[in-house]
Amino acid sequence: FTVKTSRGLPFTPVCRPAFGAVKIGFGETMAKTIDLAQIFPLGEMGNFSVYGVVRLPGQTSDGFISNRLIFNINTSRPYWSQKVGLPGKPGQSREFRVLNFTGGKKTMLYSQVVNLKTGAAMQTHSLGEYMSFSKPSVTLDNRQVMHVLYLIGPETWSHARVGPDGSLLGTKLHKSGGGLNPQLFTMRDGSVQVGNSIPYDPKAEAEARGKVRKASDRPAFIFQ
Repeated sequence: FTVKTSRGLPFTPVCRPAFGAVKIGFGETMAKTIDLAQIFPLGEMGNFSVYGVVRLPGQTSDGFISNRLIFNINTSRPYWSQKVGLPGKPGQSREFRVLNFTGGKKTMLYSQVVNLKTGAAMQTHSLGEYMSFSKPSVTLDNRQVMHVLYLIGPETWSHARVGPDGSLLGTKLHKSGGGLNPQLFTMRDGSVQVGNSIPYDPKAEAEARGKVRKASDRPAFIFQ
């Protein structure tokens, strides 16, 4: 990958990435996600461009060049943060952050974990759009996993979990149960669970609706 500033100056990678070789069958496609912030020093605001180069085995130059994409980096507002030490790892500590960014008509939520020894962000993930009139809930469990519960629809909440290395461990959807909004509860053993909720699977709900027969589906003959 090549990343350039708006003035056309290329960035020097902070590491030597190894993407590895892939085999793509005839007529097949492949998608792969690359975190550019782990390769280039993208810590400042501004407008940038990026393009990728794919080389065939044996090629050391040239190759297939992708379209050039323009992107920008803006600041976000810190919504929540907490500094913690890592159990069993003396001298190592992390800062967990939840960031709020408003761009256009959307309000986005991001998770970020910072290595306090180096001051560098280890990983930053978009948690998606959320409804800002309901404040997100954030807490850490006894395994130093950050839990974020936030409203993404009129009756739907998302529960995201972020590990101490910044990785996104997964998200689950919930709906309110018993007339109360879902909440994060810390149990006696230090684990964190979502209460006042009903787990929600939109795919399963759509399949269930598809199985409901309509009046028009009844057979033409009816026994009396």
